[in-house]
Amino acid sequence: YDEGQTAAFSKESPLPFYKKDVVSTCQTCHMQREPLQTKDYGAKDGQFASHRWVGANTVIPQVYHYDEQAKRVVQFLQANVFNVDIFGLQTGEPEAEGASPDNLIAPLGTAPFNLGAGQRVTLSVVIQNKGIAHSFVPEQRDMYESWVDFTVKDSSGKVIAESGEVKPGGELDPAAHSFTNRLINKSGAINDLHQVWDNRVVAYNNTIQSGRSQLVRYCFTMPASGPVTVTAAVRYRRFDQHFIDFGMSMPLGQHYVQPVVDMVAQTRTMTVGTNPATPPVSVDNPDWMRWNNYGIGLLDAQQYAAAVYAFERVAKMRPDYADAQTNIGLTYIQWEKYDEALPY
Repeated sequence: YDEGQTAAFSKESPLPFYKKDVVSTCQTCHMQREPLQTKDYGAKDGQFASHRWVGANTVIPQVYHYDEQAKRVVQFLQANVFNVDIFGLQTGEPEAEGASPDNLIAPLGTAPFNLGAGQRVTLSVVIQNKGIAHSFVPEQRDMYESWVDFTVKDSSGKVIAESGEVKPGGELDPAAHSFTNRLINKSGAINDLHQVWDNRVVAYNNTIQSGRSQLVRYCFTMPASGPVTVTAAVRYRRFDQHFIDFGMSMPLGQHYVQPVVDMVAQTRTMTVGTNPATPPVSVDNPDWMRWNNYGIGLLDAQQYAAAVYAFERVAKMRPDYADAQTNIGLTYIQWEKYDEALPY
């Protein structure tokens, strides 16, 4: 509830990066109004508030064979919750270049670029939580499993690089960028079965707060010839696989296969040689917002110089957008450069 109050959806906080036109409550999203099928004295204008309380639980409908509920949950998870933007490209080893904007080609699609055979490519993927009034994933975070599946395929469709694959036994790639946290017990080990009585510290919390963005970088090598297709998808299943196998081991005694939902994905194609500019598609944010979300991701990652650079680009593109100046000032304050922050 606190997260909802500080999100743009409540219109009661100065903290969000973006503003909403109307107030949304928990019921606005989770009890959406539907056409009335039978008589109900609580109906208004032929509609009533759905008591399905559709959210993100994909397992209960599967266990009890609630097919209609399962369909509604998938629709809910795919209803414009996230924006995924394969935003920028850098060549060379990322260790040498870091987050420097010097050789950053961005936003992708707006300008042509060249790639060489065998060249190392780093792509910056920006994940924006734009449609949820709370963090993703919410509490209890260690029990959920949502992640970015990043794949690179050659011209024949063969996967030549992947981060975030699901292993044959159902376990998630341990190196996947996962929206979760890790709880540590008194022995310094991970509490992998939600043993809350044994928690000592949160090692990290990788959730995306409402209205904010995360930046994930992926590096791969261009093949000798032909195009490659890169895809970044946010995938979701209700429980951490290790936990659900434990929880269902008594009735089943085997690996429990959960539904996996692809919430959103973006694909780009690039080739050895010249890559021309491409027209935007309907799901793309405008270029100023792409830079803004990139800057938000950099700010939350404490990459302050690059964040200032991104917000300065926003200010040049949108002189009327006062928040661009505010965001530069906020970055300098977090950077503890207070004199630099003052003009903003």
